[in-house]
Amino acid sequence: MKYFALVTTLIILSFTVLHAQPLQYPQPHKVDQVDNYFGTQVADPYRWMENDTAKDVAEWVAAENKVTFGYLDKIPYRTAIKERLTKIWNYPKYTAPYRQGTNYFFSKNDGLQNQNVLYIQSSLDATPEVFLDPNKLSTDGTVALAGTAFSKDGKTSNLLEYPQYTRPEVLKIGKKTLRVPKILLSGDHQKIEIWRADQALKKTKKVRPDLINKQW
Repeated sequence: MKYFALVTTLIILSFTVLHAQPLQYPQPHKVDQVDNYFGTQVADPYRWMENDTAKDVAEWVAAENKVTFGYLDKIPYRTAIKERLTKIWNYPKYTAPYRQGTNYFFSKNDGLQNQNVLYIQSSLDATPEVFLDPNKLSTDGTVALAGTAFSKDGKTSNLLEYPQYTRPEVLKIGKKTLRVPKILLSGDHQKIEIWRADQALKKTKKVRPDLINKQW
């Protein structure tokens, strides 16, 4: 009981000392960014922060990290908590399987992987195979699989799906460089919807022109 009281007292004293020191946060600048949501103007002064590969964003993040870790590094028991959590989180994790068409899918994490790996099975008794491993899309494991969409025969409303993009704005995979189209960064959602419909039609004409004849 005395040991518990001593530990509790030390924790309270630690937080008292930490909170007694005011934190000076960096002040981000604002930009004149306004989005047009189908006729409604919505200001977004911090849009520049979404470009996480920009120099000014990197500088702001570095300044924020300096404040954050300057505080966290002073917590005496932080390392012990981190080691304990790492140990208890290090075990295989699975999501519930689900069926799409004739295949089955599920996600798995070996323990400490940054992102879950998506697996595919041709049947419930088949050996699972890696369908997509997001951990290989970036060296630091920060590129994630935001969502999935399947159709039984590779078509939706007789049109193939439009191209999907996510952050970062510029992604290099080997010698290949992928860039997010400027229209998707414009903030004009009406134009974005038109662009998506146009891209879906172009992709279908190129890959499955037979589907066009069925619908148009």
